[in-house]
Amino acid sequence: MKLNELDDLIKDDKESQERFNSFKSAYNEELKLRAKLTLRNARRTALMMGFATIVSIGFLLYAFKVKANTEDSIRKLETQVHQLEAKLENCNNK
Repeated sequence: MKLNELDDLIKDDKESQERFNSFKSAYNEELKLRAKLTLRNARRTALMMGFATIVSIGFLLYAFKVKANTEDSIRKLETQVHQLEAKLENCNNK
């Protein structure tokens, strides 16, 4: 039964009408509070998801930086190995 239908049934009884109005206002207040709580939870969830996204992007950038540094280090080591090989060949040829 809907609130409007119940309101129509008790129109003649003043005491019932007052109790019903009290109940209806309390119910509406509870609905407003639930809506505020739901909105607050949604905001909090969105904020946490945004923070998690930022942290994930930070980790990805760090991983790419580490990868780039590792590749540079490997290239430097390969260059040093080639230089040492060349020096060794020069020593063997003498």
